[in-house]
Amino acid sequence: MSFLELPRELRDEIYQLVLLHGFNPRRYGQRGHERTRGRRLSSPPNFSSLSILRLNKQIHDEASWVFYTQMVFPIRIVAKWSDREFDNCDVEYTAPWEVIHYQYRKG
Repeated sequence: MSFLELPRELRDEIYQLVLLHGFNPRRYGQRGHERTRGRRLSSPPNFSSLSILRLNKQIHDEASWVFYTQMVFPIRIVAKWSDREFDNCDVEYTAPWEVIHYQYRKG
């Protein structure tokens, strides 16, 4: 019996074990915010297991659905205004894979 001959429910459980190993979704609140209330943004699990998505199209479609419907990606956006008229604003976007700074200056 090949892997693709297994029932879909069993394959989905295997995808969860492979792709979400070490990830604890209970650490995050209802909207994905960290419950620790710390200033540090948590990192997601090691994504080396994503290579399973390259096996074939069917496995990619099934496994990516499991991954993206159950994974929580912590993202934080902080906006700071330097005056009361909102003419100057600094925005920082932080995700596990990048940090981007934006500056808005009127005039």
